[in-house]
Amino acid sequence: MPAIRMIDGATITVAGDEAKGSLNLTIDGREVHEDVHFTRAYPFSDADHYVGAFSADGDEIGLIPALTAVEATSRTLIEKDLERRYFTPIIHQISKLKQDATLWLFDVETSRGACSFYVRHWRDSSHELSPGRWMITSVDGVRFEIPDWNKLDERSKTLLEQLN
Repeated sequence: MPAIRMIDGATITVAGDEAKGSLNLTIDGREVHEDVHFTRAYPFSDADHYVGAFSADGDEIGLIPALTAVEATSRTLIEKDLERRYFTPIIHQISKLKQDATLWLFDVETSRGACSFYVRHWRDSSHELSPGRWMITSVDGVRFEIPDWNKLDERSKTLLEQLN
């Protein structure tokens, strides 16, 4: 198995058309990779560290240990690419929770606005990432996050308690 190539964030430049999702990565001002995408090694527990750069074919270019080392414009492009890949609305409030046959219907207010989604098998679709921090996956694969269960309003907490 080949060794993982660590890329110093201070040595990279990212440019391209973010609307099309086509980004180019330059390392040390001379090594150019076209049409790259980025992924997180630890998307939920340490999102700003260990970000992988990959070619369009899925070949690993290397691993950036810390996004904070990347120049601001390039870092913004990387973060936007990551945001598209890890779309995870934050749940602020649960307006309604209703059982519909074998599914649970959630009506929620999120960081992206109001929405509704279904969850099947609560215990399989929800995971406590750290104390009070929950990830919920809908039947269509969209992830929703509750950053701190204790900061939800009382009605939201009461509705969720019926699932446990």
